[in-house]
Amino acid sequence: MVKSLPARAIYGWDSVTEEWVKVLVDSDGKIKITSTDIDTILSEVQNATYGLSALKTAVNTKPTLAEIEASTVLATMTALNRKIQRMDFWADNKASVVLTTVGTADYALNSLTVAGIPSGATLVRVVAVLKIAAIRDTSTLDNAVNGATALKVDADVAYGSLVTAIDIEDNSWAILIANGADRGGDILFGDNDVKTEISGNGTYYARLENIACDGNNLTLLDVTWGVRIYFY
Repeated sequence: MVKSLPARAIYGWDSVTEEWVKVLVDSDGKIKITSTDIDTILSEVQNATYGLSALKTAVNTKPTLAEIEASTVLATMTALNRKIQRMDFWADNKASVVLTTVGTADYALNSLTVAGIPSGATLVRVVAVLKIAAIRDTSTLDNAVNGATALKVDADVAYGSLVTAIDIEDNSWAILIANGADRGGDILFGDNDVKTEISGNGTYYARLENIACDGNNLTLLDVTWGVRIYFY
């Protein structure tokens, strides 16, 4: 709130009481400053929180131009280095995987080695890929995968901590025998992020878990798997 200044006198604003007060004036019209006023002024100037000493400390603690430039360059380099990159890795082909009607069967694929991921890289996402060159039905009847299953991956050669990489639906890889016993293969990209298991450079393992088919046999030819790793 702005207060009006009373007329016919010299007044000053008292910041403590927040009101206008009459200012003492010498006979020649100059403002009279008492020793008490000088002590108050010095006290304010020397105040540890907002006086000259505090101002000097604040100025001295500010970063130099070189420090500001260095931090800006570092932040920019960090941002640029976070450009997402990717690398693909593949296992060797397995000549065939012969599926039967046994519903509890597991089929291990060849192991895969991840190498060359830069030290200190942060993995954003890891997805698996399953490749099958061709599929052959030797049951002489219509055939397909019997029941939902999955390709699972593991960092443990003993498969002690399997995680699902690719879901394989019931009736996948179907063959209508009227159209012949052979059909083209498949390439499946997983939608599950498996970086908790495939976490960087190393050797990894995969298997078709608990998979069966409707009739003996359904043969997968030239089967392999890979991983695509996104990182920065």
